[in-house]
Amino acid sequence: MKSKKMIPSKHFQLELVAEGVYAAVQKPEGCGLSNSGVIDLGSRTVVFDTFLTPHAAEDLLFAAEELTNHPVNIVVNSHYHSDHTWGNQVFSSNAEIISTNTTRRLINTAGMSEYKWFKENSPQLEALYGSGETVGNDSYQKYLMVYQQCVLKALTSLTIRLPNLTFTGRMKLFGSNHSVELRAYSGGHTASDTVLYIPQERIIFMSDLLSVGSHPYLVDGDPQELVRILSEIKTMQPRVLIPGHGPPGDLHDLDLMIRYVGDLEKIAQRLYEKGDPEEKISKIPIPKSYDRWEYPDLFYKNLRFFYLRLQRLP
Repeated sequence: MKSKKMIPSKHFQLELVAEGVYAAVQKPEGCGLSNSGVIDLGSRTVVFDTFLTPHAAEDLLFAAEELTNHPVNIVVNSHYHSDHTWGNQVFSSNAEIISTNTTRRLINTAGMSEYKWFKENSPQLEALYGSGETVGNDSYQKYLMVYQQCVLKALTSLTIRLPNLTFTGRMKLFGSNHSVELRAYSGGHTASDTVLYIPQERIIFMSDLLSVGSHPYLVDGDPQELVRILSEIKTMQPRVLIPGHGPPGDLHDLDLMIRYVGDLEKIAQRLYEKGDPEEKISKIPIPKSYDRWEYPDLFYKNLRFFYLRLQRLP
């Protein structure tokens, strides 16, 4: 594998995953707030997810074009969440921005609503987060603080750029160096999630269908569907899995994610069957397998989500 000098950025760390395939892994204090990817198809360059802010995306665009010696002319939005899509605006107007039909609709509705909320509440948010002081001790609270501060810095120039090319099911992109396949799934992390699969390298960019070393955000999806999706992906026998948050992983991390969902379901079921009140959730210790993960506050958000789902069952 040829070595290329990695372009430094305060927002992400580039990792060479295979020849012409790079993971851009978020830095805790940067304004990427999630992971992205760069794939050199041969005569074209693909970027998978565009970070939270234009500032981070500008570094990503520069790095991608330096590494591949080609302009970025294909951008993929895995799902609608802002930490994966709000960097869209920095890419050339000639670039195709690809997503599923559902993801495009959600960027234009839920994503636009979040953007308007920031616009309307920026003075209060500036007063709360502008000092740089941490609100709360949990790593997820720190993540949210950085998130708010990064959006506030970008807000005056931030625009929501929608995908201009949509697909359903699967879509293939062919190149002389790599060919990739986009696969759409419904209901795992959000109503629509896309992974990018490189068959010849057995690499999959998973976005938020997988977290490595950190608690996932499960409350916008269907946990049972997530397990089904992960189990299907397992049959593809991937060698490397690039998560939405955390370092590159493998099948062990995928199995751990499946087990995590199952453990949460069991804990919620026990609480529900015992008739324990919702307030008891915060007293539950995090299982040992996950107690060193980042964002422990998300464990309790996820557990509350599972518990309330049980309460809503007929």
